[in-house]
Amino acid sequence: MRFSCSKELQTKIFKLFFRTKGRGEGSGLGLHTVQLNIEKHKGTISLESEPSRTVFSIRLHVQANLA
Repeated sequence: MRFSCSKELQTKIFKLFFRTKGRGEGSGLGLHTVQLNIEKHKGTISLESEPSRTVFSIRLHVQANLA
């Protein structure tokens, strides 16, 4: 399934309890919870969207143990 989201939606998509579906069709916790967990590990999540294409990018820092 291809998905794209407007600039307005992009500004709200990670907010707590935000959902695009109607009542009873999701809690609005999913992407907010994902963002909190990524940030807890000092990472970031972002999205880029254009018609028929949305990409979520997750960046996590990895520290090598060279002992």
